[in-house]
Amino acid sequence: MYIPILKTRSSEMNAIKELNYCFSDSIIPMFEVINQKFGLDVIKEIMNGKKAFIDLFKFSINKYGNRIDLSKAEYSWRLSEENNFYINELKKIKNDVGFIPVISIKKDFEIKSVDLYSIINNLQSKHNSIALRITDDYLEQYNDIFSKLRHNDYLMLDIGEQNPDSKFIEIDEFSELEIQSQKVILNSPRLKEQKNGDYSNGITNNIDTSLVNIIEEYGFDGYGDYMGLKDCMPENQGSRGIGNALALLYDYKINKFHCFINEDKNKGMTGYREVKKEILEVENELNPDMDCPAFAKIKSINCGNWSTWHNITAERYIHQI
Repeated sequence: MYIPILKTRSSEMNAIKELNYCFSDSIIPMFEVINQKFGLDVIKEIMNGKKAFIDLFKFSINKYGNRIDLSKAEYSWRLSEENNFYINELKKIKNDVGFIPVISIKKDFEIKSVDLYSIINNLQSKHNSIALRITDDYLEQYNDIFSKLRHNDYLMLDIGEQNPDSKFIEIDEFSELEIQSQKVILNSPRLKEQKNGDYSNGITNNIDTSLVNIIEEYGFDGYGDYMGLKDCMPENQGSRGIGNALALLYDYKINKFHCFINEDKNKGMTGYREVKKEILEVENELNPDMDCPAFAKIKSINCGNWSTWHNITAERYIHQI
């Protein structure tokens, strides 16, 4: 099973909407809900009865920095600041539209074991499936609770931006858990600290795509990542039009990303005109069946903006998987 993870922003939401036909029990998206503009009613309409993991997203300044645009993440901020509000919102997730509620435990947002038991029991009484998402820091702390999860539930180990090979001890420990639930590993292989200018043309090693090999090696039930995008929150200060135009197109055959970059950062988004030309020159190689929705979108635009190309990266990735 593959789980594309997305913040509820327009570029990612549009990708999910346009590729609804790709989703099944084998590909189930996870929505990290950060605002009400793209809340549960919108997700319900987009998914049209298909399954979706719902993570009411909490964030900390320690991880995401102090440039977050709270006007675009006010709901997420309240979830982060008010634990009772978070729990009550979790309990409101409807059980008749394919939603799978995700209880998320991470640094700065621990939950007492007694409270976690209560939340799990409440959600299990209403949902055929729930998910418990934890970072590797909490594998031992909540070990006793994992047995509460049922066969149709999911235990998700989130290793964040860490290289999967560096977490072999935790992954071994995760694999040895004798529990009923399905085991999934989540990863964010495109590092936040890397800027567009850190990439170069060709197949890039900047994005570690090795997790899928580990899933196969250990026989886990699935994996998830951010579709070639960064795990970041909307920020106040953008690029102000300056920056390298970067396109990343995933190739499932080699499990790598092809990188196309305009090295003149002063061109900003207008640099995508040259990037587009370079991509279309290798279409026969990257789109041999001429069915890739990302290539169709590339052909339909003159230049596009940062959001357009985030959408293209996500659509390409999902379609390739």
